[in-house]
Amino acid sequence: MVFAEFEREMTFRRNSLNAYERSKRGLANGGLTILGYRRDQKRKGYLIDDEKESEVFKAIFKTYVKERSIRRNTDLIKERYEGLTPKLKKIPSSKIYGILTNKAYIGIRVINKRDKAEYEEVKAVWEPIIEKELFEKAQTILQENRDRYHAK
Repeated sequence: MVFAEFEREMTFRRNSLNAYERSKRGLANGGLTILGYRRDQKRKGYLIDDEKESEVFKAIFKTYVKERSIRRNTDLIKERYEGLTPKLKKIPSSKIYGILTNKAYIGIRVINKRDKAEYEEVKAVWEPIIEKELFEKAQTILQENRDRYHAK
């Protein structure tokens, strides 16, 4: 039993290290595919822009920059795109916020997102859907709204 436990720990460490090294190279590690992308069947860890969905994500960013409100953005996106794809069947405001803050859309792979001490960003192997300037405008507006509604 001691050897089995040791082997299990070693397997866990090897898998963790492998996942970390793949992340450092900018590869996707499995799990749910990022909305707007699909997996490349020829190359493991690579994502391909899903043209039909990426149109929606570009609209989400452009609408947010124009409207400056997640709620209005959600309503407008629902009117225009709901039912376009099963992944976007119901678009809650929380999902819109998650999309607006996800750096994968500008081609950046975030490692250890929840651990501030171990947080890293590397260039992803997939092509960005959103231009960096548009993403940064959205981040600025999000911060302004956060500061306005959440007094320090």
